[in-house]
Amino acid sequence: MEIRLLTYNLAMLPFFTGTANSERAKAFVQDIRNHHDFDILCFQEIFDEKIREQLGHDLQEKYPYRVEKSSDHDILNLNSGMFFASKFPILRHTFREFHAKSMGTWDAMVDKGIFVACLELVPGDNRHILHVYNAHLQSTESQYKSREKQLIQVRTFIEKALKTEKENHKKSKISAVLLGDFNVVGDNSGEYKRMMSLLGYPTDLYRKLNPIAEGYTWNSKDNLFLIHRDQDDRDVQRLDYIFTFNRIPYADDNRGIEKLNGIEGKSCDLYIPKKSGLPDLPAECDLSDHYGVEAVIEIPDAN
Repeated sequence: MEIRLLTYNLAMLPFFTGTANSERAKAFVQDIRNHHDFDILCFQEIFDEKIREQLGHDLQEKYPYRVEKSSDHDILNLNSGMFFASKFPILRHTFREFHAKSMGTWDAMVDKGIFVACLELVPGDNRHILHVYNAHLQSTESQYKSREKQLIQVRTFIEKALKTEKENHKKSKISAVLLGDFNVVGDNSGEYKRMMSLLGYPTDLYRKLNPIAEGYTWNSKDNLFLIHRDQDDRDVQRLDYIFTFNRIPYADDNRGIEKLNGIEGKSCDLYIPKKSGLPDLPAECDLSDHYGVEAVIEIPDAN
């Protein structure tokens, strides 16, 4: 079975700080209707409540299974900003807010965390379940200590969820993918190497399938939306990832290897939609300050 999925930070900030939110959201929906056929959508930074409702309405026909809001914010905090949509039935879903936050930063006012949707790819006696984890970690390079704690929580969350799945559904086939905006600069940074270690060395699909491509998802040289918002930004970095797992990522590898059903990456590319005529934005403008990452994966035993 081949599955096409997308992770995309849409930069839909609250209406009082957002830029052409409604128009960008409409352009995005039009793009995936006309040019793409994704099976699974994982968004970050859908903080604008009206945009959340707009996307839910516009995507409902093509994506009947959705979790449009994974956390409720309190009086002072924004919600997680995550939005999930799928063509496959959602058996259950869970969200955990990160414990570690860097106070004094914008992220401290947001319920960033890790979300999982358990999808039923194949029902019945040959049941196959796919865990899709969506994460959005602390931003800014200087806040690496908070990100490290968050990565530990991500791995622990995945470990427990997959272990419980295997215990409760012994006859089911189980696969897992982790994606999102990690705010970790790839590929040769010490933090990237530490991230891979903390996550149990999953497969970085983009790097595996594109060994020499730069793959920048934050590109202040070419992204017109980013340039428009912050002309002083000089960063060109890979921050967004799609990972696959072939085993449960235990913190202690000596506990043994519990294998998962494998996932083969068929392709992994940047997703760079553009649109002209957006209010107060340049012609052929990018729809977000991030580029998305899209992949086609094959799950051989899901038939």
